[in-house]
Amino acid sequence: MSAVIPPLKPIVLLPVCSGQATGRDPRHRIPNPIPLGLYESIHAAGTSTRTGPVPPLAYFCIRTLVNYADQVHSLGSHRIKCQPEVLHALSPPTFRGFDAATRCLCKLDPRLWLIIAQVYYDLPSGLQNYYIPLGDKYLPLLQAIPSTPSFALITVLNLARCISDETSHALKSLHGLCALEISQTSITHLGIRHFAPTITHKPSDPHYGTRGLRILRLYGCPRITDQVIGAVSNFPLLSILGSYHL
Repeated sequence: MSAVIPPLKPIVLLPVCSGQATGRDPRHRIPNPIPLGLYESIHAAGTSTRTGPVPPLAYFCIRTLVNYADQVHSLGSHRIKCQPEVLHALSPPTFRGFDAATRCLCKLDPRLWLIIAQVYYDLPSGLQNYYIPLGDKYLPLLQAIPSTPSFALITVLNLARCISDETSHALKSLHGLCALEISQTSITHLGIRHFAPTITHKPSDPHYGTRGLRILRLYGCPRITDQVIGAVSNFPLLSILGSYHL
């Protein structure tokens, strides 16, 4: 008997270009990690206080799991149907319409979104994609979540005009990276080798790299030569290379 696996939930990383004046071209650097996410700012300001009816019991169960988001998969691959009343209670007070949730999802703790994505299926479209800065402190946690027969996280990263050989090593920890846009940059085949996987097959190994990369866009990179073929051959799952639009 075969089972239908629901659509995979992607993590879409925000571009990391910075327009601040520095001694170097901001397109060729990745800025320092963001110390405080918008979801933390809202909580610190006290604007997340709930009012109104007592939420369902499932609300309190999910909130309790926030500090254990990376262990939810240990409960098994069984998922339950989406409960709108629970999602309504869990959402930040600044938005309730999930069709437009993508615009405000940055106000939702990424750990909470991760639990929702693992526990429920048939989520509203506005909750299926989570946009997160590359420097967010919880990004490594999201990358550590293993796939199950009914759930997987897909990471898509757009670094067009925002990366170089000197900064590409920062991508090596994105073990869930599936699609990468690095067009119109000064990167070379050496920069690609910085985040390419090595011989290890253990995700916990720092040399594991971006082994799951399937799409790599290199349009308009003047320093890319034929030597890139040797660099990209280290990605065992790479299927699309070139000017494919992400």
